[in-house]
Amino acid sequence: MGTRIIVALGVAAALVIGATSVQAQTAKWDQAKVSAIADQLAASVADLRDQVRKQPPVDSPPQRKARYQVLQDLKMIESTSKQLAADLRGGEGREETQPAYDRLQMLRRDAAEHARSSDIREPVLGRVVATKDLLAQIAPYYEVTSVQAPAPPTLVQ
Repeated sequence: MGTRIIVALGVAAALVIGATSVQAQTAKWDQAKVSAIADQLAASVADLRDQVRKQPPVDSPPQRKARYQVLQDLKMIESTSKQLAADLRGGEGREETQPAYDRLQMLRRDAAEHARSSDIREPVLGRVVATKDLLAQIAPYYEVTSVQAPAPPTLVQ
């Protein structure tokens, strides 16, 4: 019976020692790359906003209200993304620009919620996808992601 307890403790220890750990980290900061993505993002948002403005008028009051809300959201996103790009070009790093990035994400969530009530047409959807892709490219530099660490070696008896 004593042997079973020792074996069970050994197995439990091996599981604990051999378990992989999860570490939280952001992507290695690359000022030039993040600045370039931010510049592209600002241009993409400006283009998206222009495309929404060019959409034909809608008759439904709720649809009009939703479009105006989306346009206001895009105006704020455009302003914030331009400021983020300018700050990065000016040499500000992750810590200094984190609040602008966080604000941008909050505005993006608001715009997505308002867009659900809006009639978005095909030409605009391509701009939305391009903008979302740029946001996805810049996100790893600001957001903490979980990384699976390799299992440490175990002792073999």
